[in-house]
Amino acid sequence: MFSYDSSDLATELNRIRFELGDTDENDYFLADEEIIYVQSIHDSFNSRMLHCIRVVKTILGRIPKNKISSYSEDYTNVIKFFDNLEKKYQKQGTGSYPWSSSLTQDDKDTYQDDTDLVQPKFKKGIHDNT
Repeated sequence: MFSYDSSDLATELNRIRFELGDTDENDYFLADEEIIYVQSIHDSFNSRMLHCIRVVKTILGRIPKNKISSYSEDYTNVIKFFDNLEKKYQKQGTGSYPWSSSLTQDDKDTYQDDTDLVQPKFKKGIHDNT
């Protein structure tokens, strides 16, 4: 299924389609269900965009170059466009940054068991290989 509403770019599905240029209902790369799946497995817009860009590049990479008489199809420039778009979102980052949940030992003792707080993604001894 395909949907796109240019008047509602606040909706992430529409925004992803807009950013990808995937707005033609007669010639689209990703179905709504595929974008919704990507939204469900990534926690930031940039991560979702990177995933969608890579899927589109995979689709384009499977299309062979064709030449019939004076007519030819070559998606090299389109792939370059998506390469540049991928670089843009890589530079912007995925929104996942290291974060420490406490500044003092008292904070650590107070917040360590609080399941409502966002827990840090790293711990002392993370590289101990034990």
